[in-house]
Amino acid sequence: MVSNRRSTLRINCVRCKDELMTPEKSEYCDGKYIRHLWYCSNCETSFESLESIPVEAMTADDIFPSRVVA
Repeated sequence: MVSNRRSTLRINCVRCKDELMTPEKSEYCDGKYIRHLWYCSNCETSFESLESIPVEAMTADDIFPSRVVA
């Protein structure tokens, strides 16, 4: 099942409240989360946010990953 949900990556800096458009880096974690690492060039603050992936957006491969046998 494919989701039509679009994640907005805009966030306000936790220190100066400046709007940040995109994270410096994003990581897929534990099969159900995405961790975004942010950097604010205005006040030079780094922080992270954690976004959960809704179950309805997951595919069968996310839920039952295939094993590769070499």
